[in-house]
Amino acid sequence: TLYIEGQADTSYTPSQTFNNSGTDLTIGGYGTERNFAGEMDDVRFWNDARTAQEIQDNYSQQLSGIETGLVGYWDFNNVNGSMVEDRSTQNNDAYLGEATATSVQPPLSNRHSLSFDGTDDELTIYSGIDLATGSFTWEIWSQRDTQSTNNALFGQGDNTADGNGLYVGYVGGVFQFTLGGSLYDLEVTASDM
Repeated sequence: TLYIEGQADTSYTPSQTFNNSGTDLTIGGYGTERNFAGEMDDVRFWNDARTAQEIQDNYSQQLSGIETGLVGYWDFNNVNGSMVEDRSTQNNDAYLGEATATSVQPPLSNRHSLSFDGTDDELTIYSGIDLATGSFTWEIWSQRDTQSTNNALFGQGDNTADGNGLYVGYVGGVFQFTLGGSLYDLEVTASDM
């Protein structure tokens, strides 16, 4: 189920699986043609399917990092050179490509977001989070600079056309995900997310 601002927007249950075989998780980039242009903040990965109530209760709250099931949490307030500290207890620190931390006013005021130029920026978590092993939830605040381009929110695994990876983002302005080589378009009712 896709939630926007804490509210269920659309839902789909894929029949495919994917194999990431310990591959890196990338945020803001996936391959060479799907780089995100815009800003992101409060990227969170959980090792379970969060309930609607859990999502509504926490989507605009800053987390402590010790929440049960939280396996990655990057709020971009602690960027040290090219390393972004994982605020969860799992120590899945992320590494910047060319992305830069900038001050903006995302939903949690007086915070920092990460700005992506849509060309060569991405954030990489090296083999620490395995999304292929079961249910997971991903949460993010994002603002795209343009509605019409390919914008990767995150991806993991083989990113070739017939690959066995996972991709979530926009292609040609349509929100979609690719799982195990199968493409799924999701009709999103919000103008952006």
